[in-house]
Amino acid sequence: MQQEKHTPKRRSERWKRRQKHSRLFLLIYLVICVLIFILVWKIMDYRKGLVSASRYHAELVSTAQIVEEDKRNARDTKERGLLSGTLIDAEIEAEEETETEVPDGIDFAALKAINPDVCGWLVLPGTEFSEVIVQGQDNEKYLHELLDGTKNPSGTLFEDCRNSADFTDPMTMIYGHNMKDGSMFGDLLSFRDTKYLEEHPNFLLYTPQGTYSLRVLSTLTTDAWDTIYDLKNCFGEDGPLVLLSTCSYETQEGRFVVVTKRELSEDID
Repeated sequence: MQQEKHTPKRRSERWKRRQKHSRLFLLIYLVICVLIFILVWKIMDYRKGLVSASRYHAELVSTAQIVEEDKRNARDTKERGLLSGTLIDAEIEAEEETETEVPDGIDFAALKAINPDVCGWLVLPGTEFSEVIVQGQDNEKYLHELLDGTKNPSGTLFEDCRNSADFTDPMTMIYGHNMKDGSMFGDLLSFRDTKYLEEHPNFLLYTPQGTYSLRVLSTLTTDAWDTIYDLKNCFGEDGPLVLLSTCSYETQEGRFVVVTKRELSEDID
């Protein structure tokens, strides 16, 4: 058997192949680095957006919520007590951390000065949930936009552009993102738990026209093509109904909907 001769020509061909493979590996390495950089950048940008949205939301709540003076004084006294160490009961501290104070009203004049698209404010008593509602000229604008126009992945809760802004239609749809940090409609899927529903039977809907109770009737897991998104009342229940819709990731284009009935609110303690 003859041995392969290492002629200059063969050595040149091998060198070219090695160079070609080296360039290919380098290109693949660079592509991977770029993809990792983009992924990390998007994750950091997403987290930064959540922090920004959270801070903005806190400022918005402070601007919008109206609380009676005696309630405000009682809250301030409790806060001072906590700071001085006179109130150390763990249950009280837990309540302070997890519950949003139910406001006596919403300063819609202040909100509309920020954005005239404001049409309501939604609160779930006994939880941290307290969010402004807007209505745009389409159902795209507020998917990734805060009340002040800042672009943000959290977006803003918004009423379907086909509905009446005063929530008097037979069926009204409100949309919000299912955020991983629990903001927007991130905790809406908790209503799948019967015990959670029993503990939180009503939302409070504040509007410029008045305050209403949204009594939770049922929940629905469906998809984006369901006929309910045609805004036709198909639940066999007299309206006005208000549906709260968010994404559900079990299926492609999945949706989770909480069906509520709008009723006149009782006096808020």
